[in-house]
Amino acid sequence: MSDFAKLFAVEGIGQILVMQDTNDDCNPAVKIFFQPEGFGVCCVALGFTDDDDGWEKCDKAFAKMDQAMAEEAVRKQLEMLNGAREAQGEMA
Repeated sequence: MSDFAKLFAVEGIGQILVMQDTNDDCNPAVKIFFQPEGFGVCCVALGFTDDDDGWEKCDKAFAKMDQAMAEEAVRKQLEMLNGAREAQGEMA
């Protein structure tokens, strides 16, 4: 049986869960879950086509995903969220 999830603990971010799954359209996906301060659990996903090639690419992407890659993806999302928070504060 192969793994379908990886859990990382990252200082300053907290837990990052990487999971091989499907998206809303039932296409293969690698999902990255995290919970920024003041938000619920957030998810960003890498989606692939629903064919043999897509499933193979999904398997390879999941196998390659390590803590550094997951952390980089989450930090990019956090930058976007912080930018949105700042913009919202300027509008108030």
